[in-house]
Amino acid sequence: DLFIENVNVSIKDLSGTPMNPGEVTKEVITQITGTFSGYISVLESLPITVAGRPGHRFVYIGDVTEANRSAVEAEYGKIDTSNPMKYMFVWVLKDNKLYIITYIAPKSEYDKYLKYVNEIVKSFQFI
Repeated sequence: DLFIENVNVSIKDLSGTPMNPGEVTKEVITQITGTFSGYISVLESLPITVAGRPGHRFVYIGDVTEANRSAVEAEYGKIDTSNPMKYMFVWVLKDNKLYIITYIAPKSEYDKYLKYVNEIVKSFQFI
């Protein structure tokens, strides 16, 4: 297993295009599903609270099959279809900044670290 499961936090400044939480959620989901159309299976999309603010959790799995493998590999590189990747995106908006917490792991290892990731999300605070 060469993949290292990981959690990241990124911040995107939206002051040039202010949005409310509902608009942000629609835009992020549209970008993910549009970019990976036909290559993912959405498992979860639900509102959550992050640091006392309305946020969203979006979980999907890379859905690479033998039928679409060559197209996916041409775009993204070699893919292991026997153990697809599972992704969690959690986002929250504050002061026109979008905070995105991502968790990525092979499907077979995803649940192994999920309780720690959920603790990270629950403990997230704005400083």
